[in-house]
Amino acid sequence: MENTHLFDDREEMGEESLERLAFFCNSHKLLGVEIEVLDLRLKDLKEKQEIISRVKIPGLLNTVGLSELKLKSGEKVVIQDKVKANIAKKNISEAFAAMVEAEGGKKEIVNSLFKTQLVIPEIEDNLLDYLLEQGYTYDVQKTIHPQTLNKYCRERLSQGKNIPEIITVYQYQETTIKK
Repeated sequence: MENTHLFDDREEMGEESLERLAFFCNSHKLLGVEIEVLDLRLKDLKEKQEIISRVKIPGLLNTVGLSELKLKSGEKVVIQDKVKANIAKKNISEAFAAMVEAEGGKKEIVNSLFKTQLVIPEIEDNLLDYLLEQGYTYDVQKTIHPQTLNKYCRERLSQGKNIPEIITVYQYQETTIKK
């Protein structure tokens, strides 16, 4: 069988074109390496800034009992308490139940925080209608938006209430510098 190529009807590449192609290919590889190096450098800089923002500055201000300070430059340094919370997907139902219990059995409070969604992968509408008509049950998943969960945990902490253990909570302080 004869070797055919998409560009068989075109002229063969001349020496100059081949040199340009080699140059572009080499440039492509070198830029890829440079991008990887810069990505690593950017990651390192972000980690250093995070340490300064979350550890160094709050540590200094906390030792003198301050949460904000105005600098000579006119900038205002503010330390805020932050909360990041997470529920593993496999623990959503258990977390929902634990949150209802933490709210004294008030399911409506926790229900308002969660979104309910029907999850049946790759199903067509007419098949779903049929299942519903026939009374077949299916899984319904509850999810909670990360910011909603953060707010819920932040409010419980500020009220001195416990957060269910099934929820992973990370508390930290964050520095903001405002002009």
